[in-house]
Amino acid sequence: MCFRILSIYLLLIFSVTLYGQKNHDANHDISRLGSSSSFDNVVLNNQPGQNQRNVTICSFTNGWLFAAYTHILNNVEYVTVLKSVDNGHNWILLSDVSTDTPSWRFKKLQMVSCGSDTSNLYLLFSMSIYDTGGGFYLGFVDRFNVNTISWEGDILNDNSREIYDISIAGDDIFPATGSNPCSIAVVYFKRYQHDSIYYCVSGNGGQSFTTRRNIAGTNKKFGKVCLSYGRSLSYPNGRYFAAWEEKETDTSLLGHIYTSHSEPNFNSIFTTPVCVDIVDPAMDNRVRHPAIATQSGSFDNDNSDLTTVITFEQYKETDHNFNIGGCFNKKGVTGSSFQSFSLNANGHNKLTPDIAFNPYDSAFVLTYFDSTDFKLPFLFNSFNLLSPGNWNFLSQGFNINLNLSSPKPSIRIDHSLQNGMVSWIEEGSSGNGIAMFSSPLLYPVGIQNESTIKDSLTLKLYPNPTSALLVIDLQLFKPHLVNLSIFNEYSNEIFAEKMLPCKLGYNFITIDVSSYPKGMYFLTITCGENHTTKKFIVK
Repeated sequence: MCFRILSIYLLLIFSVTLYGQKNHDANHDISRLGSSSSFDNVVLNNQPGQNQRNVTICSFTNGWLFAAYTHILNNVEYVTVLKSVDNGHNWILLSDVSTDTPSWRFKKLQMVSCGSDTSNLYLLFSMSIYDTGGGFYLGFVDRFNVNTISWEGDILNDNSREIYDISIAGDDIFPATGSNPCSIAVVYFKRYQHDSIYYCVSGNGGQSFTTRRNIAGTNKKFGKVCLSYGRSLSYPNGRYFAAWEEKETDTSLLGHIYTSHSEPNFNSIFTTPVCVDIVDPAMDNRVRHPAIATQSGSFDNDNSDLTTVITFEQYKETDHNFNIGGCFNKKGVTGSSFQSFSLNANGHNKLTPDIAFNPYDSAFVLTYFDSTDFKLPFLFNSFNLLSPGNWNFLSQGFNINLNLSSPKPSIRIDHSLQNGMVSWIEEGSSGNGIAMFSSPLLYPVGIQNESTIKDSLTLKLYPNPTSALLVIDLQLFKPHLVNLSIFNEYSNEIFAEKMLPCKLGYNFITIDVSSYPKGMYFLTITCGENHTTKKFIVK
């Protein structure tokens, strides 16, 4: 798909935001988070005249954030792309482009980033479009070059006019074995005589799709599709996990949820689809709108495997509304032992869940729209799901304004703050949509937050992730002897520097981590009675 560029702005702004470190034990189960958390609600692009919809966000491995949304100008649909280098506090406009086709209307927009570093950074967009003139549906995957601020065209190369839904995922900070520099995959369904689901994957960082497979078909009707990437210590090759709806007819409100994954690699054939909702009679054929997330990192779960979680809307006949339900499988690679869970129904109508896996906390993060209270909650649960129905609320509703109609919240991981981040749509006073962004600032129990330590020290790490040298930027507000330790993800201390003399002001310490195995590490600085911990990734 070709875009006509309306305007392009590029401005580099560098700033750093301190963040708290979350507790992490040897079994990778996160501790109970403290109450000192806050959410900033940020308008991505304050343009009251725009009806902003289909907002999506992603984070590059260096911590840069990107956002995009659609809007209509002079009866033509546009895609706006934004960038933040300060953890989402401020956003700059990269591109505002037109489809040049008045009859096209976006139904869904998703985005992932890819590249080995900022010199070859791309954004890949999956786009689901309805042609109001011809009455047909289109699907595209367009590549956007962040350095040249240019759209490089569709790489899906499926000219079918019956692509009803499409979803995209990438392997982020844990690239699949055999990809260069990373992999990007999409799953979509199209309708020709009968419904079929297709999987396409790029092993060359989104330059082209190297594999295309038909992974499912039905004489019924498919609906929403979704996709995630997973890997673990025992399964480092990387795999993509898909989920989708199947309904009796187009007008059916409810149906089943199926899932399947590539095996044994990211570009392999898919396993036989499994219907997940049938594990619970209360869910069987009473669900819709799935979202999927998969454990991704350099460690296994307590089943020596990886965990897959699928959330969805579950119709509650007793309440005549929807609750958020789900199914999880702690043998994501080796089996299909799905178990069900439901959130506390509490009589509220809960819609459009979205879920992501945070490798920095070894936790799944979840959001949805509570249309009874007009709130967007933020929840989390350990990747081992020892209490699958007991999700912890970080916030009962992080949105400040209650002017929500169809916010469609999307949750992703910020690689700089190493937290979940959320985008959604608010309704403006004129009826126009407002693309919003929020990210929690978390300070767990037992870890001192910024207001406690800022009078003694501040700590920054870069580059993060790194494959060679880690630079420790330590600022002291008085001279002191400090202790420095690095722990691996199993809480084993692998490096220590005791009684290190540091001067007033900035101290720069460089550590060669090129011999460290790939994975997640924790650096702790102790200065007198004060201490702080930061996470970093060796890639």
